[in-house]
Amino acid sequence: MRTTEQILVELQAIFIKEFSDKNIILNDGTTANDIAMWDSLTHMGLMDTIERHFEISFSLDEMISFKNVGDLRAAIITKLI
Repeated sequence: MRTTEQILVELQAIFIKEFSDKNIILNDGTTANDIAMWDSLTHMGLMDTIERHFEISFSLDEMISFKNVGDLRAAIITKLI
């Protein structure tokens, strides 16, 4: 089973690849406002990549409810349990 720290490391790798920015450093407080190219369109692609990576599925309501990376990580943990 993945630790919360491992999930954050995996998320960071996904964000770096999705946004083509090797300087991204995530923490639980990171929001779309902190990443220049993270908008509603890229959010959907990001969610798809995350779902495939972790082999989970989010409802549309879940996808739009995440306020920050911490919310996203908590949802991933819940789905992996």
